[in-house]
Amino acid sequence: MDSDPDVNDTMSATSVWIFEYPLHYRVIASILHTLIFVFGVVGNIVVITVVTRTRSLHGPTFTYLVSVACADLMVLIACIPEALLEHHIGAGWIFGQVGCSCFIFITFLGINAGSLSILAFTLEQYVTFCIGKQEKMLRRMLACPIRVVAVLWLFAILYCAPWMGLTEVRPDVDDPDRNQCEMRLFPKHPHLFQTLFGMDLVLFYALPLVVAATCYTKIGLSLRDRGAYWRASNAGARGSFVEYAQLQLPLQTGVPWANKRTVTLAQPKLIAPKKQTLRMLIVVVIVFAVTWLPFRGVLIYNSFANTPFLDLWFLFFAKTLIYLNSAINPIIYSAMSARFRLAVRRLIGKGCYTAGSSLSYSRSGSGGSSRTYPGTPPRLFRRPLCSDSSHTTAIASAFLE
Repeated sequence: MDSDPDVNDTMSATSVWIFEYPLHYRVIASILHTLIFVFGVVGNIVVITVVTRTRSLHGPTFTYLVSVACADLMVLIACIPEALLEHHIGAGWIFGQVGCSCFIFITFLGINAGSLSILAFTLEQYVTFCIGKQEKMLRRMLACPIRVVAVLWLFAILYCAPWMGLTEVRPDVDDPDRNQCEMRLFPKHPHLFQTLFGMDLVLFYALPLVVAATCYTKIGLSLRDRGAYWRASNAGARGSFVEYAQLQLPLQTGVPWANKRTVTLAQPKLIAPKKQTLRMLIVVVIVFAVTWLPFRGVLIYNSFANTPFLDLWFLFFAKTLIYLNSAINPIIYSAMSARFRLAVRRLIGKGCYTAGSSLSYSRSGSGGSSRTYPGTPPRLFRRPLCSDSSHTTAIASAFLE
């Protein structure tokens, strides 16, 4: 009973199975996997809760990250408890045929939906930085992230549904008293096994990484050109802020004091939060690529090799990296996204943001006077009460999405 169905099948195919793990292996694996499980489940639940309850995070990027968190939760809950059970009772399936089918289906659904979510936020970032407004069709396709998430999850469910019928519980080859959860057609049709997992490798690992490498390279080149254009335009636009503002970033804020001159001076700060989010997403993609590489590599090797590679500690290392990939993303968000950190602090009551929609907000005028507005502050005014931010920072906060 292995925590991953692919390793399950590979081991069974070669009549090699580890019935009793060494004590030091069980201790190390149990402690490490338990820690990953606790931090991963709590962290992903925090991500889902914070994003769904924080209006300022209801943009496309964090919507896709919620989808990633849901997929990671499925992988953690499906795989780690079963792996911990195996460490202490030995290899053998005890949950019956229904449990076998659901286990493999949920595992693959979480893995594939998470990969598609990474692909979705990669394309969203590419559209944000590189696609002009004239590309209305592509922008319209990604304009509603909830619909995009629904479509990709529906595709993942339909793609993984055949696994419900491709699994069966049967006696182990070496020990008939033990049952194993295995692929139904694998012994008679090994090429089908290679085809299915080859498709998984291409669609849910290679394709997202190729798209990510292409998109983020183009984004980097676009930002480099934009920075050069900013410096050249700023040097030649002294005294002509109106023309430059209309050319570089036309804003319609509806705020009287957000004039053309202020907008122009604020533009370097407007792009900084977007770059911060971009860096965070690039790290997520890199972690995804690195943590899945050992397992994907050994799976492909074992699918074609006459003698599969079944080193106990390498398989433990590969599976642990997969679990870590599903648990580490909340830590990345907290470390690299100031917006997410502030949202977490606000949710647990340690932030300094205004709470409640019935409070009023105020804005100081240029002459020292102030004006009070009832109700929920608009996004331009939604900032920490303990902050000394200027009006320029308030404008920048409006473009954090």
